Amino acid sequence: MMGRNIIIKLLCSTIICTTQNVGIGTSIPHPSAKLEVFDTLRGILIPRLTKSQRNSITNPAPGLLIFQTNDTAGFWYWDGNKWVRLFDANFSQDNDWIVSGNSLYSRPDSTVTIVPGKIGIGTPNPAAPLH
Repeated sequence: MMGRNIIIKLLCSTIICTTQNVGIGTSIPHPSAKLEVFDTLRGILIPRLTKSQRNSITNPAPGLLIFQTNDTAGFWYWDGNKWVRLFDANFSQDNDWIVSGNSLYSRPDSTVTIVPGKIGIGTPNPAAPLH
């Protein structure tokens, strides 16, 4: 059962609230999202904090996201135990694998490559099942 929509006008913006979700810039927020922000010319700005301000957050909720502005700048989230850098442009601080076509490569700074039927250790182009 859908609840009654509440429309709030704020400085030329419209916020639509239903009992299930909130939409900013849209009159029909997607039902799978608690909050939907729609705009074709602008993005969303995550709170920007220094490392000291980030570390001063009392009892952060798991999944809390901030943009750290100093030290190691970038997006950081609280995993329930510690602050974790979301990613960096050089893949130097994450453990992601890279998929290219049918090949799977480890991080760019690593030495393992997996291609169909072959694993390479120390080589990006394995020539045997284990090379």
